[in-house]
Amino acid sequence: MVVNNNSIHSQLPKFTGKNFDNWCIQMRVLFRSQDLWDLINIDYNKVIDSKEFKALSREQKGSLKDFRKKDKKTLYAIFQVVDESIFEKILEAETTKESWVTLQKLYKGDKCVK
Repeated sequence: MVVNNNSIHSQLPKFTGKNFDNWCIQMRVLFRSQDLWDLINIDYNKVIDSKEFKALSREQKGSLKDFRKKDKKTLYAIFQVVDESIFEKILEAETTKESWVTLQKLYKGDKCVK
């Protein structure tokens, strides 16, 4: 995972609001190398109430928990590699996808999603 590997984490490109295309390409390659890019493209359904969660099979519960954990680690990595002024614009994002979509809208449009 990106945040667990200090050598990778220390080399992550810092986004300061300039050269979004370059930063986006670097992050996309990094996330793909860590099997995290799907978090940008998948909008998983949040299980809101405990009744829905209890209805899931053990395997589904485990998968959902693993996915959420992976998503939070990746979201944290994004929070760490943006300038403070940019962080303030994405701090309310609850998922990796939310933060990424917000950054795109603010700095590029939708070119880098793919």
